Amino acid sequence: MAEPIYGPHRISVAAIPAGATLDVRALVADILTEIATDNGLFDQFVDYSDALTTGDRPDPYAPEPARLERLLDRLDCRAFLYGAEVGRLAQQLGDIARPKPLPAQQDRRAS
Repeated sequence: MAEPIYGPHRISVAAIPAGATLDVRALVADILTEIATDNGLFDQFVDYSDALTTGDRPDPYAPEPARLERLLDRLDCRAFLYGAEVGRLAQQLGDIARPKPLPAQQDRRAS
């Protein structure tokens, strides 16, 4: 895993076989804390949760998506990056995205 990217929330980048992951747990923790400590947000979250758990299956035409959208509208789900950290994130993702030689190709180059 590369060095974390720092902004208001720490972001960690890691390579996986199919691409990359961005760990944004610091952002998620702040969002959950905001919901838990703001009575209005908490009430909206409980309302949304109740709507999901009282029906058989979520219906795309039921009010659950609208409840979720209203809740998300009140939260800031953006991960902000400033200055050099933007370039560091781009560099880390570029390093992961860069094509890598297959093991057989590496063996040929070594000989």
